[in-house]
Amino acid sequence: MGIIEKLKKWYRGVYVPPDMSISSLAYIGHYEKPLLAKLISPFVDFWLKHWQVLFPTILAAAVALFIHFDSRTDTSGKPQEKENHQITGTNHAQTP
Repeated sequence: MGIIEKLKKWYRGVYVPPDMSISSLAYIGHYEKPLLAKLISPFVDFWLKHWQVLFPTILAAAVALFIHFDSRTDTSGKPQEKENHQITGTNHAQTP
C-alpha cells in the first residue's frame, strides 16, 4: 500500500456500522473523518472546485515574487552595485 492509498484511507476515516436499534433497512453505515481531515476538508473542496484559476494565480505570484526579490543581477547579467547617497564633500564655492 503506497502513501497515496494510506492518505486516502486516513482522509476517508473510520467506518461506523449502522445502528441496529433503528428499524430501517435503508440505513447504512458511514465514515467518520478525523478532526484534522474535517478541518482541511473545506480547503480541499475549494481547491478541487477552483484549481484551474488557483494554480496559474499561485504560479504567477511565485514568479513575480522571485523576480522582485532576485535583485542580485540586472538585465545585462552583471551584479548591481548599490547606489551610495552619502555626501562625500561640501561645495565651498562662493556665489557672486
